[in-house]
Amino acid sequence: MVNSGLKSRKVSFRIPYYTQWGQNVLICGSDRLLGSWNVKKGLLLKPSHQGEELIWSGSIPVPPGYQSEYSYYVVDDRRNILRWEVGKKRKLLLPDGFQDGQSLELHDLWQDFNVGHKTCIRGVFGSFGGAATGYAVEELGELR
Repeated sequence: MVNSGLKSRKVSFRIPYYTQWGQNVLICGSDRLLGSWNVKKGLLLKPSHQGEELIWSGSIPVPPGYQSEYSYYVVDDRRNILRWEVGKKRKLLLPDGFQDGQSLELHDLWQDFNVGHKTCIRGVFGSFGGAATGYAVEELGELR
């Protein structure tokens, strides 16, 4: 096997969410890398504790120009859906200039309008060449 020396692009997902024992969080999306809306094939995230928060995270290597819609799901050990986000599907579009060897980290918040939130905020953090490139906020909508 020949090593071309190229590094892949990577997108990482991160979301704080408390689950019960035996439950997992996964991402499922419109692209095959995120399961083609088949939860059984979605990206299962790994939990870690950061202070008092339970953070679920995972990453995928992506090709140039990658884009996908996606949502988060709480599933059991057999990937049966227990809960899912409400609201609009999230959209992932790689930023211009996203090159081999770079990574993009998405910091998301669970969309759940049943707990009194008027808006949900999604932060996007990019790491290009070791420097943070900014923070974007997307308002997802008001309760009706």
